[in-house]
Amino acid sequence: MGQGDTGRWISPHRLGRSGHQRIRLDPSNAELLGCRLGERTYLFKKYDSDARRQIDGEALDALVGWRTGLPAGQRRRLDAGAAWPHFGVGSPDQPQGVLVPYADPEFLMPNPTGPGLVPRTLGWLVPPSADQPRPRRRPVPLRTKLSVLAEVIDTVLWFHDHDVVVNDVQFENVLFSTQGHGTYFVDCDSMVVAGRIVSPPAAPAYLNEVVRASPGPSRATDFAKIAWLAVWVVLDQPDLLEIPNRLRSGLAGMLRADVAEFLLAAHSAADFGPAHTDRWRRLVREWRRPESSSGAGPGGRSGPPLPGERPGWASPALLDTVLDRLDQAHRVIVGPAADRGVPPACPVAPDQRNLR
Repeated sequence: MGQGDTGRWISPHRLGRSGHQRIRLDPSNAELLGCRLGERTYLFKKYDSDARRQIDGEALDALVGWRTGLPAGQRRRLDAGAAWPHFGVGSPDQPQGVLVPYADPEFLMPNPTGPGLVPRTLGWLVPPSADQPRPRRRPVPLRTKLSVLAEVIDTVLWFHDHDVVVNDVQFENVLFSTQGHGTYFVDCDSMVVAGRIVSPPAAPAYLNEVVRASPGPSRATDFAKIAWLAVWVVLDQPDLLEIPNRLRSGLAGMLRADVAEFLLAAHSAADFGPAHTDRWRRLVREWRRPESSSGAGPGGRSGPPLPGERPGWASPALLDTVLDRLDQAHRVIVGPAADRGVPPACPVAPDQRNLR
């Protein structure tokens, strides 16, 4: 298949620089480059030579094309919740990478160790491991954790309803909103559309350790990983590779015995079926944060601050809106949030987990 056959592939020569530095995705096999295509700003996820040899270009072409084939309303839903590739770079025969959008500023947070903003990944819901450089944070209320997990589950269910397996479900690949409503999935070229795998799975060692003996990515393995994430987040213990009886009892006390039993059973990635899907949907309804009495709705929330929020300080999303209005008032031509120093939503966390 040639480069111009589908309209979904862009020559790298058409990409302009947007002024961003290179971001190496470690331990991934790619780097991120800020770029422009016409008037749009993207991140060019550029595969290294090893990755290019392993990429199934036809599967990647189908993955990019899946988005364009969605009805407009469903495509807006996808774009609001995932950095799905808009274009391939190169050709299906010689894929060099993909162009992905930047995350909305609501999924970013002030950098606790320096200037600027960083992605608010699920990793910020749990304490860092002893060997991680990330600063410690205040404990996150259980109600907030469950609300975020409900949004993660809801998005994964949406993908499953559209015959997409998320595959690489992990702390670093999901961002959550300052408002506590909504999540943003990154590293979407690792997802599996209609059973077609773009490249060999590259799950972190700790997930390979706990989700064993899986024949390949499936809805069951997605939810086995979510079950582990939920246990780690609820118990505030991301280093667990086994769950002793005392912690099982603690989990039951925090979530109800039937919910704890369901999560622990889901770890095995076996015996998955419609009944399990319905149970996950019920968890979304039970855990999702109710609307505040002020009627804030999906865009607002009440309750304790989330990681990265400072009481009395404007959220990144609000600051970005103010900047936009000031720019318009002074007739200053500016780029999107990415061009004002907002870092990209990328599959690299403030910390890289090594749970072995």
